[in-house]
Amino acid sequence: MIKKVCTGKGKKFFELNINVRFALQDGLMFWSDWGHIPRIERAGMDGNNRVTIVDHNIHWPNGITLALEARRLYLVEAKMQHIW
Repeated sequence: MIKKVCTGKGKKFFELNINVRFALQDGLMFWSDWGHIPRIERAGMDGNNRVTIVDHNIHWPNGITLALEARRLYLVEAKMQHIW
């Protein structure tokens, strides 16, 4: 998901390159960011306990999904054309 966000009076915009998934039963959210520093992160639903899960060998992590019963996160890495 790419969103343009206005920063205020100067009407400058920046893009958020993120993909978000939720594990409601665990109270967690997971997201991928393929901006300046690509990474996969997770945090509690309130934003606390933020943890970087993947931050190396990754360029364009533009798709994630959760297999909740198997407790797995799958990642699509577009630049390297991998699914993890």
